[in-house]
Amino acid sequence: MLIDSALKNDVILLCLPSKTTHILQPLDVAVYKNMKIETAKQVSNAKMLKSDLWVSKKNVSSIFKKVGADGILSPIIHTTSEATQSSNEIEPSSTTICPPELALSAIESALTPRKKRKYENAFSSNTMVKGDVVFHTWKNLKISCTMSSSSSDSTLPINVSNESINSMSSSSLNHDVQPSYCPEPSSHPLVKAGLIPDDLVSVLVVPKTKEDTKMNHFTIRPLLAVGMHHYGRRELSVGSNYHLEAEPLNKYDSNAVAIYDGSRKVGNFKKEYAEVISSVMKLNLAKSRYVIRPIESSEVKSRKTGPQQLYHLTFKGEDNSEDEIRTVVKSHQCVSIIAS
Repeated sequence: MLIDSALKNDVILLCLPSKTTHILQPLDVAVYKNMKIETAKQVSNAKMLKSDLWVSKKNVSSIFKKVGADGILSPIIHTTSEATQSSNEIEPSSTTICPPELALSAIESALTPRKKRKYENAFSSNTMVKGDVVFHTWKNLKISCTMSSSSSDSTLPINVSNESINSMSSSSLNHDVQPSYCPEPSSHPLVKAGLIPDDLVSVLVVPKTKEDTKMNHFTIRPLLAVGMHHYGRRELSVGSNYHLEAEPLNKYDSNAVAIYDGSRKVGNFKKEYAEVISSVMKLNLAKSRYVIRPIESSEVKSRKTGPQQLYHLTFKGEDNSEDEIRTVVKSHQCVSIIAS
């Protein structure tokens, strides 16, 4: 709504790149502060003349336009004129005229060091950067600034945003090469809506995603777990899912693997089976959590070991990691692996 109102009332919305506080801070002190004070004054006067006036996003553009040259901008222009006494200041008769040095500095402040070097190299070798609209503007400004430094009457400002740059002829700029690339009207929806200029289309590109890697579900079986009775259960629910976590600081076994139900520990794998799972975990090839599922009720083997329960372990891994996982599992004769 704000953009539509600005377009309707010929108000230019300037989009600045990120990290431009070095531009905004002096502007806020030297320009925007006076503009805000004058805007508040003009709006206050308008409200006095019309008590039911309500300033909102819908009408702020038209108010700004009406009090522009005669209201908000005039005190700034006169103050700047008296303070600087420079021929390069903004002219009140046009809001699009800008000194070439200032325009060039503004463009270069938004360039990355790498892109600036690319522009400088293309300029010195008299070549074009195909498809880069910003480079064409930067080059013409660079030429204009170069000519200004060697000419006594070249301090007149140029019109950056309109047709004066495009109308520079090869007769007036003998060493300028007209670009062989002419950008076609953009069909980008943001450009059509007036939200971004054409030269930002190449920047606002959705990055390509990596092609989906084929994944396999690996199952290691059979596995024996013990110690459930120490945590309040003699057995875990058959068919339910639980997850695993390694316990490298376990004082009894550095390869220990614990079974968790949510955040609560409910058991451990028997030592020889924990060694298999720990070896697989150390490969760091799994792309999902290690999930186990009890497949049989527990059977008491002895008073020493307590109840023991059979499990299947499943996890997801990339297809190209199958050989490495199989090699580790085959080194332990107590289990087998299935990939699907």
